[in-house]
Amino acid sequence: MLQACHVQPGARVAVAVSGGIDSVCLLHALFALQQSYPLQLSVLNFEHGIRGEGSVRDSVFVKELAEKYGLPLFFYELNVPAEAASRGKGIEQTARELRYEHIDRLLGEGTVDFVATAHNSDDNAESILMHLLRGAGTNGVQGIPLCRGKIIRPLIHVSRKEIETYAHENGLCFVHDETNDDVNYTRNFIRKQVLPLLETRYPNVKNALSGFGERIASAQAYLTEQAKKEVTQMGEQAYAFSVDLHPALFSECIFYIASLLGAVNNLEQAHINGIRSLIEAQTGKSVQLTNGLVAWKEYGSIVLEKKRCPDPLLAPFSLHSLSVNRGIIQVEQTLTADLSCKNKWFFDLKKLPQNAIWRNPQNNDRFTPCNSKDKLLSDYFTDRKISARLRSEIPVLACGSRVYLVVGFGVADQVKIDSSSSQIVCVNLS
Repeated sequence: MLQACHVQPGARVAVAVSGGIDSVCLLHALFALQQSYPLQLSVLNFEHGIRGEGSVRDSVFVKELAEKYGLPLFFYELNVPAEAASRGKGIEQTARELRYEHIDRLLGEGTVDFVATAHNSDDNAESILMHLLRGAGTNGVQGIPLCRGKIIRPLIHVSRKEIETYAHENGLCFVHDETNDDVNYTRNFIRKQVLPLLETRYPNVKNALSGFGERIASAQAYLTEQAKKEVTQMGEQAYAFSVDLHPALFSECIFYIASLLGAVNNLEQAHINGIRSLIEAQTGKSVQLTNGLVAWKEYGSIVLEKKRCPDPLLAPFSLHSLSVNRGIIQVEQTLTADLSCKNKWFFDLKKLPQNAIWRNPQNNDRFTPCNSKDKLLSDYFTDRKISARLRSEIPVLACGSRVYLVVGFGVADQVKIDSSSSQIVCVNLS
């Protein structure tokens, strides 16, 4: 198992120990392995702040266990309830997120080479069934991998019954987390009630679920490679793919992008259905998803992005540069206008109202492109195929509802340069 995860002899491995039977057995097994496969072991423990004195007691037990083995301890004291309220998420999910955030930081700092967790084959079966019931895609139902980067799970093919036997044979002491008995938590409900009921009819159900997960993982690896070929990055946190994909590849593109944007954990079938509804929708339609994710229909593509909260733009016009969300608007007077330049826009300063301002587009704005008819600014954006998700961030120079310059796109006919123009302004966006 260690070699399969590229753990070489002498590697620094932090063992995540809660004090429960699984992690106590994992620590004991790895410590006993030292003579034949030496490792630089340490102990990692989290006090979640959920169970009061019981949680503190368990951490004291782990500290004493580390001292017994003569191993260094990495201890983190968390306040999961407060953080869950802050993030607007459940206790289970927040606790998991916080643990992995600290684990990733510990690995990123180079303090340890690997972190070993005590997930076993029963945990794997429970996870597969839980995600399946939630309507997860193939990413969710492939189960818990033996290793994910530098996080390894040496017991993933060991059953809970085998772990209990090991603990008994070696006389190991451990603590019991009473929250593991609370069936209000989804995983406990599946562990305590759903799987035991299934086992009365299907005794091999746990192995069947794990085998199903392995087969899905193999198919998933291929599907993910195909999705990578279909997805195009559209911005810092935006990715697109064609609407004309096979349904399986369409869904996989969604899950792949959601993983890139850190929003895959809560993605469910209802969200996939919402995105599918955009296939026949008009360009510019959107669907709000989970974790700040938004899906847009853009002509022949679906775009998924993290919802942005750009700073509103409101500033009086002047011959000075201005910082905006999309960059810096550079404004300067010039003697001549090179109208063939695609990255600069020129207008007649004398024709611009004195109280013109820089702002974001608004409803009912009107714009008259050079040598063209007057129209709603929204219609101009549609004519230019400017994405609805980007329109609110485009800087415009306006007075009232009349737009005189759309930065990056065009100058209004009312302020265009002509032979009599003596005060010419050049605008570009960098």
